[in-house]
Amino acid sequence: MHIPSWIPSIRALGWDLDGTLYPTSQVLTRLIQKRQYQAVSEKMRWSLQRTRSEYEKRYFTLGSNTKTMTSFGIDGIAFFTSVWDTIDLSTFIHRDERIIRLFEALSKLRHFLISNSNRLDQIQKKLLLIGLAPEIFEVIVPTEELGEVKPDPAPFLFYA
Repeated sequence: MHIPSWIPSIRALGWDLDGTLYPTSQVLTRLIQKRQYQAVSEKMRWSLQRTRSEYEKRYFTLGSNTKTMTSFGIDGIAFFTSVWDTIDLSTFIHRDERIIRLFEALSKLRHFLISNSNRLDQIQKKLLLIGLAPEIFEVIVPTEELGEVKPDPAPFLFYA
């Protein structure tokens, strides 16, 4: 097997959590989306149909649900922190032997995690449900602490 010459130069691997270390659940996505649309609809006093349309336009431009919620005058970080606190994550996130084996195979590399999941305790809970010890990661960056969310570069530059 040919190993590319740049492979040994890798110093660290950066990871995302939601939808990367565990698969996205359509049921969970719809549940969260429903709460997003309801909150915006109530705030703006719009129909759900108009809310969906306006939300999708803004999301396309901003690239982040947190930023999109904030653009409607709703604190996106607080909104998603609250949402994650009210969902039984064990219904949607399960132990993943493939991910566990992947991290075992990559154990000689440094790992960091950047997540818009907001609070560190929420991130750690998700990791434990997957079967990963949070200590695997040299740094875990909840974007809430930075005041910036992905896809902005600030969370990525934090580790650099």
